[in-house]
Amino acid sequence: MDGQVLVVSFDATGRRLDLLVNDIGTYTGTVRLPDALALEINADGRWTLTAQ
Repeated sequence: MDGQVLVVSFDATGRRLDLLVNDIGTYTGTVRLPDALALEINADGRWTLTAQ
């Protein structure tokens, strides 16, 4: 069974802004980031993040 991929954004005060990714299995995609100061990424296995 594949694991879940979660990406959550937070503002400067630590308030949760958005659930950007919530998927099961291999995730490949593009997400527009809000005015976030921090991201929390939870995923099984290897992952990469590329800012453009």
